[in-house]
Amino acid sequence: MSRPFGLDIGVASVLAQLFCFNKTIAQGAPSSPIISNWVCRSLDRSLVALSRSVGCTYGRYADDITFSGHKAIPPSALVQNHSGNSVVLAKPLLDAISEAGFAVNQQKVWIRTSKQRQEVTGLVVNEKVNTRRTYYRNIRAALHAWRIKGYETANQTLLAEYLTRYRNYSSRCLANWLRGKIAYFRSVRGDHDAIGALLDADFRLLRTRDFGAELRAVAVYPKSSKADRRAINGALWLVLVKSSTGEEISQGTAFAVADHQLVTSAHVVEEASGPGATIEVRRADAPSQAYSAHVAQLAHAPADLALLETTAPIPLKLRLGSTIPDVHSRVTVAGFSNWNAVADAHRIVDSEVVQIQYRSLIHRISVHAPLSEGMSGGPMLQKGYVVGVITDAHDSPRLVNAAVSAIHAAEILHI
Repeated sequence: MSRPFGLDIGVASVLAQLFCFNKTIAQGAPSSPIISNWVCRSLDRSLVALSRSVGCTYGRYADDITFSGHKAIPPSALVQNHSGNSVVLAKPLLDAISEAGFAVNQQKVWIRTSKQRQEVTGLVVNEKVNTRRTYYRNIRAALHAWRIKGYETANQTLLAEYLTRYRNYSSRCLANWLRGKIAYFRSVRGDHDAIGALLDADFRLLRTRDFGAELRAVAVYPKSSKADRRAINGALWLVLVKSSTGEEISQGTAFAVADHQLVTSAHVVEEASGPGATIEVRRADAPSQAYSAHVAQLAHAPADLALLETTAPIPLKLRLGSTIPDVHSRVTVAGFSNWNAVADAHRIVDSEVVQIQYRSLIHRISVHAPLSEGMSGGPMLQKGYVVGVITDAHDSPRLVNAAVSAIHAAEILHI
């Protein structure tokens, strides 16, 4: 068949049937990027060679072409001159595009410096790939409207202001719109991005509140693995706050996150600011050895978090996760339950998440298992990652046993 592919007529016919609808090439189909890459093959070869000759990098997605480089002045082989929003492309670049059978849309030609917002295919690429701020703000506004005004009102507002073509389409537009927007946001920023994880958690909380389990995917979480328990044993620490006379003032749990750094609850160590008070830490698998520690950061309620620095060697560390567990999923919690002597062991408990609350900009994860007061500051783990820091622990199982999300711990304590 026609150049440059020269395909057999049978192969060409099959491809035409796959790529066409009503005898025309379908737009926006999954096959579109493949076709555009085939059609632009000669264009890509020419522009790659041209960009390399002037020390630039060439990129293309469909019909969007980008040249990038570190020079303050654009190469003369690419740009003849430019002033403000007016850009005149150079003859070598125009010739390469024309010879490949294309023409430049002059209205979409622009130059951006590092001090301006640089966008490629709608994404900001100045320092790292990111969405526009308005994209994030629109998601937050929709979630806020859903939370405060209720689903139906927020859904109608979205249909009236943004999705006018779907006005008579579905009562689930808001939920579907948010799910897609948040999924795209997280795909751009990465699964471990805290902001994306919080947006996803807010969405799931509202969805569960208004729709129950109707839209919830079923997930199976195993009990804690032997590897998780070994990590807990080596990374879990007992925290003792003592007065100037050596009398114990308070007791709790901490876990290692970095060399010489332990995370615990603020209320466990807040008395250490008193005159002559000291903090003593002991590792779970070697409780006979005591080390000194001091408070590096303290965040009182509603976060109730603290970061300790210690002279103790840290053999094992726990990794902070960037997700919030689902309601009814399994987690593992660990801590020291009213420790009195070296022979007393710590507790490792498998439990179930029964509730997730969002108050004062903090996600709190409640579990079914009763946790004693000495477990405050201990880790809540799921799939090998810390998902929460125990902050509310009581002797009565009727009271809430909760943890602050590890996402907030990472943000507040800068770890």
